[in-house]
Amino acid sequence: MPMTTAMGAKWLRLRQWWGLHAGARFFVTLAVISLVPVLALGTVMATQYRTESRDRGVAQGRLQAALISRLITDNLLEQVTLKNGINNVERTRLDRLADTQVDSGIISRFRLRGPDLRIIYSSDGSGLRYGPAVGDSTELDGQSASDVLTALDGEAVASIVESGGSEVVEAFAPLYNVRSHALMGVLQVEVPYGPIAAQMNAGLHQLYFALGTGLLTLYLVLAALVWWFTRELARAAAKFEHQALHDTLTDLPNKALFSDRISQTATLVERGGGIHLGPGRRGGGAAVVLFNLDGFRDINEAIGPVNGDVVLTTVAERLRNTVRAVDTVAGLGGDLYGLILAGVEKQDQIEAAAARINRNVEEDIVLDAFDVPVRVSGSMGVVFMPKNGTNAEVLLDRADVALHVAKTSHSKLVCYDDEQNNYSPDRLAMIGQLRDAITNEELRLHYLPKVDQPDGHVTCVEALVRWQHPDRGLLSPDQFVPLAEQTGLIDDLTRWVLTTALRQLSVWRRVRDDLSVAVNISERSMNHLDLPQMVFDALTETGVPPASLLLEITEAALVADQERAGVVMQHLSGAGVRLSLDDFGEGFTSLSHLAELPLNELKIDRIFVKDMLESPNDTAIVRSVVELGHNLNLEVVAEGVETAEILAALNELGVNGVQGYFFTPPLPATEIMDWIGARTPANDPTQSGDQPPQQ
Repeated sequence: MPMTTAMGAKWLRLRQWWGLHAGARFFVTLAVISLVPVLALGTVMATQYRTESRDRGVAQGRLQAALISRLITDNLLEQVTLKNGINNVERTRLDRLADTQVDSGIISRFRLRGPDLRIIYSSDGSGLRYGPAVGDSTELDGQSASDVLTALDGEAVASIVESGGSEVVEAFAPLYNVRSHALMGVLQVEVPYGPIAAQMNAGLHQLYFALGTGLLTLYLVLAALVWWFTRELARAAAKFEHQALHDTLTDLPNKALFSDRISQTATLVERGGGIHLGPGRRGGGAAVVLFNLDGFRDINEAIGPVNGDVVLTTVAERLRNTVRAVDTVAGLGGDLYGLILAGVEKQDQIEAAAARINRNVEEDIVLDAFDVPVRVSGSMGVVFMPKNGTNAEVLLDRADVALHVAKTSHSKLVCYDDEQNNYSPDRLAMIGQLRDAITNEELRLHYLPKVDQPDGHVTCVEALVRWQHPDRGLLSPDQFVPLAEQTGLIDDLTRWVLTTALRQLSVWRRVRDDLSVAVNISERSMNHLDLPQMVFDALTETGVPPASLLLEITEAALVADQERAGVVMQHLSGAGVRLSLDDFGEGFTSLSHLAELPLNELKIDRIFVKDMLESPNDTAIVRSVVELGHNLNLEVVAEGVETAEILAALNELGVNGVQGYFFTPPLPATEIMDWIGARTPANDPTQSGDQPPQQ
């Protein structure tokens, strides 16, 4: 490999490491930041020491000048003033003093100046070491004699100056007569600064060493603390990130990470390179699967939440062991799991994968607390990438639609189809329109009579809602009621139907006080504990007695939450409201549960009625339901009567009432009473054999 390539590879690896190790970046940043105050502290301390050393040198110069000045005035000078110079005796004494001081290296020279600052004596012979006082300068470094003397103010002053090419401490001290204390002159002393500087530098070096050692130790301690803190912070951040992206119970990726994995897979799919499936294998797309356990709520209630968690973690582990390394398994909360199956793009592929998953998941789960093993199964909603989209949110929504269809149809596997989606743009537009329709009087009620048998008397009509859409015309319930159930509008819709039907019934009962009305209750409304209060409010508002209201409930509503539905039914029945089990025969309700319900009526599903003459099995089912209902003291009503032959067969089986287009399709409120009033033996189709009206 060429050197540049090798260096480039090393640099790339370093950048990758640096990019992946945010903790290392954080540590280096903190280390550099903490180095700044440490260096600043060292600089301040060194500067302060240097300043203090210079100040000590200046103080030493002042002290030396003060000592020499005291020695001169006490022992060497006899004159009262130096204005006229010094005599020979005094000069000799000063010479000896100069030789002693200069030779010892304490000072480099000293001078005596008169009151006018003229030089009287100089130890190095400059100026006037021998001879009378001379010199016409009355200034010193640009200062007048009076300024210098004023600055002295009875004490020595000193500063560091340049003299003869080297630095000296130049000090000035006033000379006072011992007896009269009169100012004799000024002593100028120059102390070599070199020895002071050398001593200062030696001390400074020691300080630098001690300071450097201390600061280095402090920095290393800080660096160690920062490194420890960084590692702990990185560990905590990694832990929090893991917790934020994984399901707490199963430790699988949660919905956020699952969505991100879908987006990553979609990116690979959109680029066209496919997904790597192994050595030499690539797949062009993927399947996103939502897997939900069937009946887990009942299982959880039977074995308890602790054992329920064991079941969920076991299923998670089995799913993880079933899929490949390139696939993803996620825990989306509760008993819902998500899977991304790479390279799975066709129906036969997902069916094979689903069979493998179900086979592993459905193996017995042995719990320590139970001798009997637990067995679970699940339903799957599937979308394909890119066929059904590449946006994570859209794919999850569509997979949820497919899963909902699978659950409601009791299917193990359902692949998404646009026809299943109640959230298409058209349907989404209808949601807002339906909300307005409830308040804008666009809804209509049509009524289907319930004909008693065998006398043909009508004592009850079933209220069926219609939507007079401004653009689409009259819409049947199956075109908008599912939307209301899925968006929460069902409560408003139910309240409107109840109030409108009871208000209309209150008008009819002025002429037909034996008439009652039946209202269908959706699965979602049936599981709301506030449904009884809604019904009671409508009865109170309209003044209709509770016994004149018949609520029709589907078997699916009872199965969804039996306990809650039972509570709601007990409240309603206790208040006198009559209850009917609609579409009976689909097989959801157990006979033991049926006997416990406060029902007044069973309605046989039309799918068994319409073909009973051609299907002996359907006839047997109808006969069984009639016998069951009568044994439970319930009235039995058959739906979907369309011919006289079917009506005759039902009468032979002993039904209590019938409904169907053989008599009339649902009619508006303005027509239904006319139809009921016009029923006479002469024009009754059950008597004349006329054909049923066209739909």
